[in-house]
Amino acid sequence: KCSILFFRKYGDIIVGIFYTVLGGAVIYLAKQLQTSDYKRVLSSLVLVVIYVNILALVGFILSTLGYLFLQIIVLAPDDRRKSKDILLYAIIDVVFVLIVFFLFRYGFKIVLPSGIFTL
Repeated sequence: KCSILFFRKYGDIIVGIFYTVLGGAVIYLAKQLQTSDYKRVLSSLVLVVIYVNILALVGFILSTLGYLFLQIIVLAPDDRRKSKDILLYAIIDVVFVLIVFFLFRYGFKIVLPSGIFTL
């Protein structure tokens, strides 16, 4: 019972320290590799942190639509960021998010965070 109280009180701090150290390690390792693009790695890390923090508030559908679209843009090669490519990424984003949502909601009977948008 004492350990449960400890994690309830200090769990967020421990997780925050863990992710700070992990983020620093990712940035350090990305800078060490000459072929790595540390700006994309850092952008991905920032997007994940923002996504996790807004997921419960905004809901799975809206937060995942925004996160996945931005993550695809960040990871896309520079020559694949034209308007026709961005339209394709948006279509892939919407289709994928809806498939995952309905698969979890009706296939696995797992309710994902609904936030401000409920289906």
